[in-house]
Amino acid sequence: FKSDWYRFDATLAGQTVNIAVSTDPSNYALTLFDSKGNFVDREMGAISWTAAQGSYFVAITPTQDASGNYTMTVE
Repeated sequence: FKSDWYRFDATLAGQTVNIAVSTDPSNYALTLFDSKGNFVDREMGAISWTAAQGSYFVAITPTQDASGNYTMTVE
């Protein structure tokens, strides 16, 4: 399955970052990587962590049961 990749920057160390897929969340895997490409975490539908300052990448991968588009939020 094809993954959609996104990059975002955490401007303050220690801030809590939440990323969620609001459309059919159980059918989307969110995989988080730091700026060096190191694996940080993987969850279905939503992921939350305390970020260090720097860039992060998230790959959103649908399962075979996913259909249509999804809506992603970052807080």
